[in-house]
Amino acid sequence: MSPRRARARLLLQIGLGLTIAIVLTLVVFFPQVRGWTAARTEARRKQVELARALVLIQQRDQVVRQYAAAKLDAESLLTRIPRDPDLPGLLARLDLAIATSGVTVEQISFLESPPAAGAPSGTSGPVASLPLQVRVRGRYPQIQALVQGLDDSPRLVVVDRLALTGTEGGIAAEFSLRALYAR
Repeated sequence: MSPRRARARLLLQIGLGLTIAIVLTLVVFFPQVRGWTAARTEARRKQVELARALVLIQQRDQVVRQYAAAKLDAESLLTRIPRDPDLPGLLARLDLAIATSGVTVEQISFLESPPAAGAPSGTSGPVASLPLQVRVRGRYPQIQALVQGLDDSPRLVVVDRLALTGTEGGIAAEFSLRALYAR
């Protein structure tokens, strides 16, 4: 074989080898590399989704805890609301708070009459209120003790307004209260 033919044959073999290498690269290796890249991208996307899911789970747990605490608070609050105006009970609670605080009562005024048992009240909803006004005299610590006594009472009483006026004999306080009850 002549050196020229041998060289042509060698070039042909090299060309054929390069062609096979290119075809193998295009057919086998590139799809593998693309698949590996796609798998890495998908893995990153799944990691981001997992992180979001973990945050949502933590938020859900926090909401569940807050809901449970709010439910307990609401149930506790409902135990402080009697089924009817319970005027004798209200006066007993008010008397206890006044006696414990040491203030001097000037006036207690009910701003509306409680409805008769079973009669509809003027407002809608499951909770109604009986508004009253209380005027007392005392020193600031006594008035503060009265407010605390109303707050600590097992009967839910809302202080809507408190006006304090200084006098020579101490402080005159006027409270606008609402005693809540269920319908």
